[in-house]
Amino acid sequence: SVIHIGIDLGPRGVGALAFNRDEGQVVAHSAVPYGLAAEASVQQELEVEELIEAVTTALRELSAQLGSLRQRVRTMAVVGAPDSCVFVDEQGQVIVPVILPQDRRATAEQSQLRSLVAEERETMNRLIEHQVVALMWLQAHRQEQAERVHQVIDAVDAVLLHLRGLSLAE
Repeated sequence: SVIHIGIDLGPRGVGALAFNRDEGQVVAHSAVPYGLAAEASVQQELEVEELIEAVTTALRELSAQLGSLRQRVRTMAVVGAPDSCVFVDEQGQVIVPVILPQDRRATAEQSQLRSLVAEERETMNRLIEHQVVALMWLQAHRQEQAERVHQVIDAVDAVLLHLRGLSLAE
C-alpha cells in the first residue's frame, strides 16, 4: 500500500504526517515548533535555516517512525504559510528572515495600499497584498536591503526548492 506525506508549515511550527491511503490511517506523525518570540510580539519572523531545520527534523522523525514503510512513500505535499515572504537577491541569498503572516509591523503600509487600490480590493489576491505590503515595509524601514530584492517567494516554495536540492535563485 502507498504512503503519502503531508507537511504543514504552521504559524508556530511544522507538522508532518504519513498517511496510508489504502488503510485510511495515519502511520506516523511529527510536530516541531519554531523558536518564535511570544505571540504578543509585533515582529514575527523566522530564519529560513530554522524553517528548513524544522522541516528536516519532522521528516527525520517520520522516517524513524516509518521504518521499512519508507519504501512505500510515493508523494509529499507541503502546505501552509501562504502569506509568508522570503526576500531573495539575484544570487539566491535570503536578504532578511522570513516575514510570517502574523507579523504586524506593516499596518501603516497595509492601510496605505488598501486606500490606493480601494476599488480593486475585492479582486486583489491576499498573497499578493501581503507581499506588496511587506515590500513596502521593507522599503520604508530597511531600504538598503529592499534595494537588493530580486524576487519574493513564500515559505512553501523555499522549502520545496530546498527539498529538491535547488538554490533559491532557481
